[in-house]
Amino acid sequence: MAMPVPAAAYCLGSDDALAERMMREASRNPVSAIRKIDQAIAATPAEQRDRMVRLQIVRNHARQMALHLDGDFLSFAEMETKRLSDDQPLWVMLRLWAIDAQDGRQRDAIKSIMPQIQALPDTSPAGMCARSLAALFLLNSDYPEDGFPLAADAYRNSAAGNRPGEHAIAASILAQIVRYQGDYRYAIALNTEALRHFERQGLNDLIVNELYIRGWVFWRQGQHELALADFERSRALAISIGNPLARDLADTGLCVATLKTGPRSEAIRLCERAYRGMIGVGSAYESRIAAIYAEILVDEGQPGEALAMLDRLITHDDGSLGSFYLPDVHATRGKAYAALGDNARAFADMTRANELMQQREDQAAIKSMAVTRARFRAEELQNSLTVQEVHHRQDIRLFAFAGAMGAIIIALLGALAFLLYRQRRLYREQATVDQLTGLPNRRHAEERATAIIAHAATRGRQACVAILDLDHFKLCNDSHGHDAGDDALRTFAGVVRQTMRPGDFFGRWGGEEFLMVIPQGGVAEMRVLLYRVAAEAETAPIALAPDFVLRFSGGAVEVPQGGASLAEVIAEADRLLYAAKASGRGRVHYGPNP
Repeated sequence: MAMPVPAAAYCLGSDDALAERMMREASRNPVSAIRKIDQAIAATPAEQRDRMVRLQIVRNHARQMALHLDGDFLSFAEMETKRLSDDQPLWVMLRLWAIDAQDGRQRDAIKSIMPQIQALPDTSPAGMCARSLAALFLLNSDYPEDGFPLAADAYRNSAAGNRPGEHAIAASILAQIVRYQGDYRYAIALNTEALRHFERQGLNDLIVNELYIRGWVFWRQGQHELALADFERSRALAISIGNPLARDLADTGLCVATLKTGPRSEAIRLCERAYRGMIGVGSAYESRIAAIYAEILVDEGQPGEALAMLDRLITHDDGSLGSFYLPDVHATRGKAYAALGDNARAFADMTRANELMQQREDQAAIKSMAVTRARFRAEELQNSLTVQEVHHRQDIRLFAFAGAMGAIIIALLGALAFLLYRQRRLYREQATVDQLTGLPNRRHAEERATAIIAHAATRGRQACVAILDLDHFKLCNDSHGHDAGDDALRTFAGVVRQTMRPGDFFGRWGGEEFLMVIPQGGVAEMRVLLYRVAAEAETAPIALAPDFVLRFSGGAVEVPQGGASLAEVIAEADRLLYAAKASGRGRVHYGPNP
């Protein structure tokens, strides 16, 4: 069964007014749009073959969004691509939509037509749409690192060409990609940018999807009430346009959010409703809600029912459940076995859950690093999670000991394994993120800055590094309290994230100091960016310190073409920062290089 198509998928990249109008209709309500598209196809003369192709693309898209799969589209696309020349934009668009409809090896298929995609003019509708679609399909194939450059190009080019529709499309895809890095603040800003455009245009199906996607990013960031609000809006709109799968997906979000924020009785009702709606869908979506609802059943004293549910899911899995939530499924089944007194099977499932969890973390780390390499075109970053690996080795030793000691100790260790498994997810996020601001922490910032500087040196490109320090921060703490100081730090972090360009890096360096790195620019670009940051920061309200104005001093250094160590660059940036402070604050001193 097809999954909801993310917002980016609605572009067509043509100047055909009828086809573009039909695509917008499909994005508002795909179910009702199918009839209109069929009527447009029937009214199109045979000699208008290019229009017919575009309308067939739109029809396939609408049917996919409405969960009515079109088995004839691939053969139609194969026939028409033979008629068209590969230097025509329509040939590229038809190939891309055909790639989306086929199973497997999408990455190779997209790579095979990349020369034709790159040959399309950057700021043409077809050029921007083709890059966005290719990025989306690569993301859906689990290659976000390949999709990032394409989405970033479409995002920049659409902004430069004043194309708000294409810009919203690229923003939606870019949000999903940067989320792989745990860059939740930037992802939310991009989601919101896309959502506002879709709302202005009344593109209801895209609004449903964007709210669902943003809701999970809010959840990951810890903003549970905002997540709940997005899931509620997504569900209500999905019902109004007749999209049952989008409704059930929103129910999954409501289940998770209500477990955290609402009455447990209401959460149980929502989780059961979500599970009933997702039965038989397959994919990671079903395994996620099955694990959640089964754990509720175990906690409510119904381990037998939970076990039957999870057994069915695992036994009939054809590989479509995906690897991300299978650790949760096995961990919950282990908990059910333990509740039923079957400690040997509980131990086996807990062991399997930990193995899968480790594989998931390793894969997530690889993807995060790969997106970072694409985002900054840098050397591969080493982002090991040593604490988690130590715990994993300890788990295995404990399990081996438990097997020798008998069923009672196995049960105790199974419970410990379950707790460690739950905590491991928290360790992973804490390894690289500053908990106060949500920015990369100093350790992560050092790794990223080192990689960017190394890349600039090996490729002979510019890079610029700046240290920023909030002015009079101690006065804010002394006058209004440390909570106000924390509010000021979070506000400043948010301002900078909203102002940065795609590809720029910003992290917390320590205290009230921050590190900014732009990987493809020098002092001139840094000066423009920091001027914008200063203007936005001064007008940003601090709720707990309304009379405190966010101003900063800074030192910015251009990395020399011959290269320099991070320590050398930081030392020079610090020297310039102190000079800016001594000159009266509220300014940035710039140096060509250390």
